[in-house]
Amino acid sequence: MSIESLGVAKRVSLDRYPGIRPFRKEEAALFFGRNSEVEELLHSVKVHDLLVLYSKSGLGKSSLVNAGLSPRLLEENVLPIDIRFLTSAEKSPYRKILNEVKSWIPKDVIGEMPEALQNDLWAIFSQWQRPETPILIFDQFEEFFYYDRLLQEEVITHLSYIMSTKIPDQVINKLINSTFRDENKKQDYLTKPPVKMLFLIRSDRLSLLGDLSIKLPQILSNRYHLKPLGVQKAEQAISMPAQLMNNEVIEFNTNPYEYSLASLKIILTTLSNKDNEIESSQLQIVCQELEKIAERKRGNYDGEIVIEPDDFGGERGIKKIINDFYWNQLKKLQTNEKLQLSDGDIKVVRNLIENELLSGNKRIIQSAARVNEILCKTNPNKVKIDDVDKEVYLTDELLKLRLIRDEESHLGKVFEISHDTLVESIVEAREERKKKEQAEQLMQKNKELEEEKRRVEKEIRLKEKARTEREKALAAEQNAIEAERKALHAKAEAESAWQIAIEEERNAVSEKNKVLKTRKRLRIVLVIMAILLITVLGLLFYANNNRIENKFRNATGRINTGNYEEAKRELGFAKGSSGFFWWLINWPALDRYRLLNAKIDTLIKHSRQYETLLQLAARYQTEKGDSLYYAYGLYHQAARLGFTPANSEKSIGLLLKQLKMDMGASYNRYVDKAEAFWAAGAVNETKYALNIAESLLVDNFLVPAKYYHDKYSNLKKELEHK
Repeated sequence: MSIESLGVAKRVSLDRYPGIRPFRKEEAALFFGRNSEVEELLHSVKVHDLLVLYSKSGLGKSSLVNAGLSPRLLEENVLPIDIRFLTSAEKSPYRKILNEVKSWIPKDVIGEMPEALQNDLWAIFSQWQRPETPILIFDQFEEFFYYDRLLQEEVITHLSYIMSTKIPDQVINKLINSTFRDENKKQDYLTKPPVKMLFLIRSDRLSLLGDLSIKLPQILSNRYHLKPLGVQKAEQAISMPAQLMNNEVIEFNTNPYEYSLASLKIILTTLSNKDNEIESSQLQIVCQELEKIAERKRGNYDGEIVIEPDDFGGERGIKKIINDFYWNQLKKLQTNEKLQLSDGDIKVVRNLIENELLSGNKRIIQSAARVNEILCKTNPNKVKIDDVDKEVYLTDELLKLRLIRDEESHLGKVFEISHDTLVESIVEAREERKKKEQAEQLMQKNKELEEEKRRVEKEIRLKEKARTEREKALAAEQNAIEAERKALHAKAEAESAWQIAIEEERNAVSEKNKVLKTRKRLRIVLVIMAILLITVLGLLFYANNNRIENKFRNATGRINTGNYEEAKRELGFAKGSSGFFWWLINWPALDRYRLLNAKIDTLIKHSRQYETLLQLAARYQTEKGDSLYYAYGLYHQAARLGFTPANSEKSIGLLLKQLKMDMGASYNRYVDKAEAFWAAGAVNETKYALNIAESLLVDNFLVPAKYYHDKYSNLKKELEHK
């Protein structure tokens, strides 16, 4: 880390007023109205090694240190090291301090330290190699007391060590137990540079420092009290930033402008309290909005811009800015991820601000206990946030948002609305909320009346329905009596008819039994006849099937002996001797018939082709050369058909033997011709003759005589060499 990392030397783009947040270091050029306080605080820091800066919330402690004191410290060769608790994931406050200090020491120096000393604040400062005097600046130090007591003790113990010039015993013990490559290095840990400390804390939390005074006694005596801005200083804080021009360090987001005297008077009068004091946070809220108004007023105009009361609506406009601020801060509160406030929780917060801290149109104070009691009703699912009671955390958020402020009184700590300028907007919000609640109550009452009306109407309808049901029940009862009388009369008639019906049923049953017996005998006869018919048909089918099977076997035998015409006739007998119905129900036999018939037709066709091929082969068998080779091919084709008789196979074998002898003689002749061509110098003719000889050799699988083969090989080599 370097001095440039403080953000004071790098060109930055800035607004002229930071608004509700504190000034940053790079905004030092914008910080006006606190020159005397900066010099007084600088003098106190130079005189005291430990100093406490305190004030009410919202008076600008952080801004004073960031934008006022820090640049002056650098000029005095003092290096500020900013430490803010609860702003990172680091759970240990001591580890937070240690990491911040380490970031200013070269990593190679830290790496050479024994591991036991790398986590000791005294040992770390003993390796400080910078020319500046370090000062630890603890901003919003009240957050430190949110930590567990043991963690607080650890921090205070180490801070007390570095405030002393004497080396702590624990460092001595670590030095004794540590191993160094160079024992002379131990001497470097015996001294450290002077270290300064500055604690920023709200005045209502000053009492918390009492517990630290045992180990840090200076914390009770060395203090600087920051007070609100006076009117004259506030005027500087308003007008001076607006007039600044861009330079090599700062580029403003807006163009320069000025405030008229009337505008300054209205702003200062509206923001001043009864003691003519102005809170920095209120002033910055208003000025930030006025900067936006100035930029809108400029538009495309290149001349000088002056803010007049009409531009912001005078005193009423200033109050409206504060009013909008109230609503905006409530929205920020609801979007806080840690708080997770619902609409109902926001109503609780608004009730505190609008009812408990206001009486009519005047601010009133409430005790811390009463405020905690009210805020405790928010978010029942959370008890603590960052190990802090949720109501305390929420109170701190309201203070940071500048909605409320705290004071110490004879009643203890009390809270009130942060400024009178907020009162009017809060009252308007309260009245608006009351009107809305009254409207909701009226709507709820109308809804209840409507529901009561519907309930009464429903009750009347039910009573009317019950009366109608009773009348229907009486009529039904009378009808039932009349029906019962008629039923008794009908019963007597039915009993008489019953006797007649029983007699008729008895006769019908007797007739039915006779019919059933007749039908049963008829079914038995039909079943017997059906069995006999099936048996006869089965025997006939079996006999016919055996006869057809014999015909198929005879046809197959004729095929095997080569009597294809006889086989065809056998199949014809098989088909003709059976009726169409038999073939229809015996489709496997029909398929078999079709396959055999197709096979016989194919065999007859091939047989005729075979006889033709044998005749052609016989014609060329006595000839030589190509005719003989053609005859061999015909015999071979006939043999492929699968019908060649044994004697034909024998004749083909002899013919093949003769053919190979003739092919061998031809090979010898072409080798001799090639030799003659080579002797005559005819290279192409030699090559042609050798190719024919090679073709005869390969195509006919010949084994030539050694004499001719050697001659063939020599000619090939000479030809290749040529």
